[in-house]
Amino acid sequence: EQIIQVAAKLFARQGFKGTTTKQIAQMADITDALVFRYFETKENLYAAIIENKMQELSAWDLSDIQTSMDLRDDTVVFESTALIMFKEMHRDPTLMRLLLFSALEDRALSDMFFTHQMIDLVRMLGQYIQRRMDEDAFDTADPMIAARGFIGMINHQVLMRELFRHEAYVQYDGQDIASAYTRLFLEGIGKRQVGIEKSITSTEEE
Repeated sequence: EQIIQVAAKLFARQGFKGTTTKQIAQMADITDALVFRYFETKENLYAAIIENKMQELSAWDLSDIQTSMDLRDDTVVFESTALIMFKEMHRDPTLMRLLLFSALEDRALSDMFFTHQMIDLVRMLGQYIQRRMDEDAFDTADPMIAARGFIGMINHQVLMRELFRHEAYVQYDGQDIASAYTRLFLEGIGKRQVGIEKSITSTEEE
């Protein structure tokens, strides 16, 4: 477990290719031989990190989101989605760096993350958006594009806050950001009021 944690930190800081088993051993205060005793190759160690991270990701609690979907509580659905992403990425600051290095180096972690975690989350939101469109609560749009658009806003916030630590993003509370993004999204996709539509139409006619 110690070797995996140390290796994950180094991979997140230097990438897979930029990290050696000697560096891992030095940081863990053990010998190279002990590293290879547990992991025959650096690839095997990386695979163990992937398995560890995927177990953590599979433990994301989406029950609040699902309950809110059953209740058709649009605000809580999207706020809860944003908050769980903020919480999990903040809890494990190495994850975002590992994902970025993984994507650049064609490693498996980023593929597994987006295949098993992000795609599932986007699909769940997309199906909910489609349901609300069918119920005439949302304007007509491609539900998967709409879902990816919302997740994209959250990913941008996470990236700027957790990776770059930009002061313009760090200063805001997660709940405030989740509420603001949710309001903007729902105002954009929500059904327009008849009065507003008539006002726009009359203005165009003039």
